Amino acid sequence: MATAPIPVFFGYDATKQPGLDTFFAKKVVALVTRTCAILDDDSLTCWGQNNYLELGFGPAWTDRGSSVGYDPNGLTERVPLVDSAGAPARVVDVCGGTRFTCAATTEGAVWCWGRDAYGQLGKGTNALSGTAPGPVDLGVDANGAPLRTVGLTCADHAACAIFDVSRSKCWGYNNYAQLVIENTAVNTAVGDDVGEMGNALPFLHLGENRTVLKMSAGSYHFCAVLDSFELKCWGRNYYGTLGLGRGNGLITLAGHDVSPYDERATIVDFGNDASCRPLRVVDVALMGLSTCASFDTGQVKCFGINNQGQYGGQLGLGVLKDDHRGDVAAEMGDGLPFVDLGTGWRVKRLAVSSPQAMHMCAVLVPDGSEDSTSSVTSTDEPEKIKCWGDNQYAQLGVDDKLVRGVLHTQMGNALPFVSFSSRARTSASGWRLAVSPDPVAPTPLPAWVAPSAPEVPVIDISGHAAVWGNTSRNLRMVSQLWTTFSNDGPTSSATYPLPNWAIGAPGTTWTSSSGVGEVVEFNTSRPVVVRVLIPSTLYSSSILPDMHLWKDKPELRFAGAWRDGVTVRVLDRTFAAGTNALTIKGQAYFLFFAPDFEAPVCHVQPDYLPPASLSKKTYAQPHVGSDVAPWLSETDAPLLWTGARPLPLWSLGAVGTTFGTYDQNGARDFTSFTFTNAVVVRLVHKSRLELFEFGNWTRRADLDWTGTGGGAFENTNKVYERFFEPGDVALDTRASYRVSDNFWYQFFVPENFTDAAQNATNAAQPMMLCSANEQAVAACMYVHE
Repeated sequence: MATAPIPVFFGYDATKQPGLDTFFAKKVVALVTRTCAILDDDSLTCWGQNNYLELGFGPAWTDRGSSVGYDPNGLTERVPLVDSAGAPARVVDVCGGTRFTCAATTEGAVWCWGRDAYGQLGKGTNALSGTAPGPVDLGVDANGAPLRTVGLTCADHAACAIFDVSRSKCWGYNNYAQLVIENTAVNTAVGDDVGEMGNALPFLHLGENRTVLKMSAGSYHFCAVLDSFELKCWGRNYYGTLGLGRGNGLITLAGHDVSPYDERATIVDFGNDASCRPLRVVDVALMGLSTCASFDTGQVKCFGINNQGQYGGQLGLGVLKDDHRGDVAAEMGDGLPFVDLGTGWRVKRLAVSSPQAMHMCAVLVPDGSEDSTSSVTSTDEPEKIKCWGDNQYAQLGVDDKLVRGVLHTQMGNALPFVSFSSRARTSASGWRLAVSPDPVAPTPLPAWVAPSAPEVPVIDISGHAAVWGNTSRNLRMVSQLWTTFSNDGPTSSATYPLPNWAIGAPGTTWTSSSGVGEVVEFNTSRPVVVRVLIPSTLYSSSILPDMHLWKDKPELRFAGAWRDGVTVRVLDRTFAAGTNALTIKGQAYFLFFAPDFEAPVCHVQPDYLPPASLSKKTYAQPHVGSDVAPWLSETDAPLLWTGARPLPLWSLGAVGTTFGTYDQNGARDFTSFTFTNAVVVRLVHKSRLELFEFGNWTRRADLDWTGTGGGAFENTNKVYERFFEPGDVALDTRASYRVSDNFWYQFFVPENFTDAAQNATNAAQPMMLCSANEQAVAACMYVHE
């Protein structure tokens, strides 16, 4: 069984009133082999192991706080620190690493003591046997006054000071480039030789015009909360220690490591809050090789290694030992879950942790909900503490030695509060927990308010609008709304028939044999949900390079008509308003939707979403591709197959197009057009290919004719007709292995615009090709390239 909490007695204070004649701790820092406390008179005392004078007083190899030599008057010894006048110094912060300790005073001075193997005491020496407390020279400001330290953090063999100007300096062992000092080699020390401290010790560069609010150290890495309320981490990156979504290695802040240096490369991505705004970091605490950060939402996320101690658990995610987080990009951002600390409470701040700690604690305050009100048992408990992680030495304070955090059932409301009840006090509320200071927090953001009506994004990707499958490897935009494959044929049989949730959305596809990812930009007026469709037979070759940013939607998978109903996998991703990029590889199909307007856009989107809208443009001087020309008579080959000659009178002069296997490599599926006015399309059908859904076309047998130049080929030309409203249209232009076996189209202006759909079968005027200076767009057509 674990031992119940026992109060620490720091001796009597004769200056206090009767009944309040003992010292109380204002701040406690628990290190691996010792503990230090700043008392209510701002003095400092430490107890525990003292092999190298790490307690700040001697003799060495004489521990404090054990039953041997126990003083009934309490821990009466104080670390002998003095101010500039020679009086006892008042301490504002303390930290410690392996066998050394440092403290900052109200005058801004820093003192360090203990073992000095790697310059961590900042004295310009190596004292392996232990050193008494002494001041550290950290340089002067622009006015010649000593820099004033307001905060400290210590790694295993290094220390950092935060100054009142919100800048920082670090010294000690640089075994994993954690000191961030240019031209300082890895595995060298700073502070163990003359001339390395003072003004020679540079400030950390945390980003252009960026300052630090708080720092914390693990064994070999540091993290800083910036004034932008972002978290920046550097040093040893071991199984996600730095939360940067990449493998093991060293990550520094020095500009010479990468050219050009990306200052945001070391910013940790925590994802968004409930209103889809980036989480804002207010506190950070590091364990040995793990990191926890709290946010202004009162929540916590942890990442890094998850195997320290007997069973791990220090990430608090309910995952087993060796299930690390942060070494793969998909594990960060919104992919990193919050630590579940139960209902009714919010995190006020994280515990000050040891660089070798294997557990984490958080100070909690009621969140104002009914759950929190019922949990507050007394005004003596304005705050509570919960701890998780390794517990083989009962360090979680829960009256047992069972690890917490390796199972989901151990977290949330099942995770007990630290109990401060004691036989030394019979009060039902136990000891009163001192109120901890608030961390610096940003100005609260307003709550998200749902719009009164759906906000449909308008997609503009026309700069890449072209036919599918040619060799240019540009994005192929299908400007027509996707309806069904059988109606308009904008999809491949790999994804046909489309499921109901996809019908009506703008779509595009990509086909590339290069095997490399390519980036294509698109613009959207508002946030847009993009869904990618990948047939399972193409999945291995179509995996997107940024796949970790897409969310799998297994509930939307469907069977395609290609290759005996292969499964079509569906993933989606929300893009912000403005210019975005699709990183594309292999063959994949994309559809664009309006996000669910009743919830912030970063929330999991429902299956059925409204389709996005495509931008509409007025083409005063439309550009026409080389595949389209007026059909005349014998002079317009190769657009006109000789088997169709001579053209009938109704056909002469109209814009026409066809596609052959030789100029399209047999890969074209369809071509997209934009019509500025209503149009009648007439299809000349000589193909052995099947035109999908002939029922949408009107058979015009009265317009059939027989050509005379076909030789051995079929010379009967069958005509079909279809009316289209103004806008975007996709037409089936699959190519056969013979030019004659393809679909041929001509475009006409309906004769009666007031009742165009009903009169499409009447005589129609040829649609003329717009010239470069043509202003009358009524009879002009724009063809996407």
